[in-house]
Amino acid sequence: MASGVMTRTGTAPLVLADAKLYMNIDASFTADDTMIQDLIDEAIELTETLSRKYLQPVTYQLQRREWYDDNDHYVRFPFSPVRSITSVQYVDADGNTQALDAANYYLDRSTEEEKLRYISDIDYPTLHDDRRFVTVSIAAGYDGNAPDILPKGFTRVLKYLVTDFYAQRYNAAHEKMSIAEKLIGSIMYPGI
Repeated sequence: MASGVMTRTGTAPLVLADAKLYMNIDASFTADDTMIQDLIDEAIELTETLSRKYLQPVTYQLQRREWYDDNDHYVRFPFSPVRSITSVQYVDADGNTQALDAANYYLDRSTEEEKLRYISDIDYPTLHDDRRFVTVSIAAGYDGNAPDILPKGFTRVLKYLVTDFYAQRYNAAHEKMSIAEKLIGSIMYPGI
């Protein structure tokens, strides 16, 4: 399973002005703005990677070699929350790209792990021998509207990480990862 192009669409979960306010950096001091923005981007990417959750709206494509993961006729998503499946396309036996009728699949939110689930009596089209690709286009991430409101714990983690990265900007990447893992673990698995 390989993810294809991802496009961020919406407001970032932490913006420069809020980060500077949290870090007690005067808004008129702009000499470090580019570095702080880079640290914000790094904190967001690290938090998303470790939590496997997109913190802002994104669209992405999941490219697959088969229709489904197991014999259960579903596809797992590498990140959550998934807001919608916008299309399922495939390369047919003749080498042409086709769209699978949306009536043949749905977004299954019945468990904590969201999945693309195919209807039980689907007759899967034959995929091209050399270009066996199924492309699932997805809208994902927290968008600020219920039920996809970013939990406040993530915003606190981002602010803390950016502050720590700024204060310790010459530390090695593995030290940043260790701090991030602990913070993200504390909001995803409270009480452990």
